[in-house]
Amino acid sequence: MGNEENSRGGDGSMIEMFCDESNGIVQDMRKCMISAKNETVYGQSVVEEIFRGVHTLKANASMMLFDDIAELSKRLESLLYSFKGDEERNVTDVQRFSFVINSYLDYVDEQIDRVACGEVPEIYEAELLQRIEEYAEELKREIGEDDSSEYEENQPKHQFFYIPGKVEEKEEKEEEEQEQEEYIALEYLENRQSEMIDPSIEGDDFHKTYMISEEEKEKVFRGVVWLQRVLNHIEYTQGDDGIGEVTKEDFGKLQELYEGLYSIKRHLTKTDFVPVAKKLEIVVDEMTEKLHKNAKLLVKGEETAVDFDVREKLSGVLIHMIRNAVDHGIEDMDGREIAGKSPMGLITLSFHTHDGHLVIIVKDDGKGLDKAAILRKAKARGLLEKPEEEYTSEEIFKLVLKSGLTTREEVGEFSGQGVGMNVIEHNIKDLGGKLKISSDEGLGTTFQIVL
Repeated sequence: MGNEENSRGGDGSMIEMFCDESNGIVQDMRKCMISAKNETVYGQSVVEEIFRGVHTLKANASMMLFDDIAELSKRLESLLYSFKGDEERNVTDVQRFSFVINSYLDYVDEQIDRVACGEVPEIYEAELLQRIEEYAEELKREIGEDDSSEYEENQPKHQFFYIPGKVEEKEEKEEEEQEQEEYIALEYLENRQSEMIDPSIEGDDFHKTYMISEEEKEKVFRGVVWLQRVLNHIEYTQGDDGIGEVTKEDFGKLQELYEGLYSIKRHLTKTDFVPVAKKLEIVVDEMTEKLHKNAKLLVKGEETAVDFDVREKLSGVLIHMIRNAVDHGIEDMDGREIAGKSPMGLITLSFHTHDGHLVIIVKDDGKGLDKAAILRKAKARGLLEKPEEEYTSEEIFKLVLKSGLTTREEVGEFSGQGVGMNVIEHNIKDLGGKLKISSDEGLGTTFQIVL
């Protein structure tokens, strides 16, 4: 089947990578043929070198959906397998062998140049395919049908690596063939997914999707290319016992691939605080209506990236803080008028990163923390560890984090039980973070979380 137009848009670097690697492989194969040109018989070293190159070119072309290059490489690979593995199967007709290999390399060279110029690879010449098939047929008769067909029979029938986002119009027959291949591909992928998916995953998590950047997509593609090289080598060295070899270099590539994909996976699980901010705006609206207060929430930096699990834990922390700000911090309208403040109370919630740390600040312009009241309540509950006069402002503010301490005289609908701030501190510590409190009486309070 012919190639559809290669519409990959912004994936130029993938094309460059394919062309660079393919050029290197072709050059290595040419060097191998040149170094052996004076030999009367080509031994296994030449056969293996050429086989390895053709095998890799086939895999890379398949990956990029350059079907004609892949198909011709597959036919040549099957021919080469007839010589491979047995010392007695050396190439004796070096002139014929060299002509076929060099013709193949000329074809691949031309197609790489076309691809590099943004053009579509041309189909191989029928004469070249005929030479390869005639050669293969003669070898089949020489070494036996069963032996020569073993390699082709053992090859996977469908390998799918890259699915382009756009498919150009085709002739009706080609469209039918494409649809059939896509059906087989989807069936294969669905079967593989059913083997890999954890059956315990249910609900929304099962359908969760993630956004991936162009840079990360490129890393994934490079990882696929590296992995294909390793797989090529394992397959090439695989013996009858099914065991192949992994070189030290390949092992290093696998380790690098693992680390790179793990890094991308971590980033894919990141989210932002946008939904949290919307939730908190609703909390403020509902509380101000019930408490007959006038306040608004201003959110900054809600697009800051954060791990999904961390955001979920912080969501509860921020709800406690915002509730405290509305209930404890912001005065009622009469109180704000007496204090000479604007009728509308302001609560600011900001997110940003600094030196690799996530910083969250909750600030209100309310009445601030009453240090005398905090000390009095702490003393009454036996929470003081030294004389009152020895406590600094920072130490006094930290007392509000003690379980059971509240400055409220009565338990209200939203606070007053003395457990909210203790829960906040516990959850922040659980995330490996720190909480800092500062306050100016009559002016407001600021809570800073650093993770």
